[in-house]
Amino acid sequence: KVNNDFTNKKQLNSDIKVDDNGNFIICWEDHRFGYFGEIYSQSYLNDGTPVDENLKVNDDLTSGNQEWPAIAKDTAGNFIIAWVDARSSGKAIYAQRYTTEGIPIGNNFIVTDDTIDNYTQKPSIAINLDGSFVITWGDFREAEIYNIYAQRFSNDATPLGDNFRVNFLSAALNYNPKVVCKQNGDFI
Repeated sequence: KVNNDFTNKKQLNSDIKVDDNGNFIICWEDHRFGYFGEIYSQSYLNDGTPVDENLKVNDDLTSGNQEWPAIAKDTAGNFIIAWVDARSSGKAIYAQRYTTEGIPIGNNFIVTDDTIDNYTQKPSIAINLDGSFVITWGDFREAEIYNIYAQRFSNDATPLGDNFRVNFLSAALNYNPKVVCKQNGDFI
């Protein structure tokens, strides 16, 4: 059992990543405190031994729902978790960086830059060899249809430019993106 919650509440929408040493981390949407979900994670050594306890990722104190987490690990074992967050009236993409020991680097930060209370869905995240990263997601900010948006970040989580639309046509429904990084730093 991954979660250390002993209630009968639901846990869903998990993601998992493994580093080069076989250590791994799982994140998920957790409803242990009621109707609204929060994001939790659990780290493991390569033999399956848990490292510490479940870690609550989102730092808000509101009753906003957090859902659909995605995780990426770099070659050193540092990791970033991104998720859909409704701490304001819409649903934005938030993220949190961690050291390999699971220590937060800074606070939760917002990824989406639109000013309208918009709806987003299912982020995906990838980290380059230099520690820079990209997050992509389904975004409802224009044309009343989901498009795929992305944001690039430097290795210290400074945004590189603005959010940008990935898909060219917005006449079709575009959602559930996935992103990967190539060794040269490009991403697909």
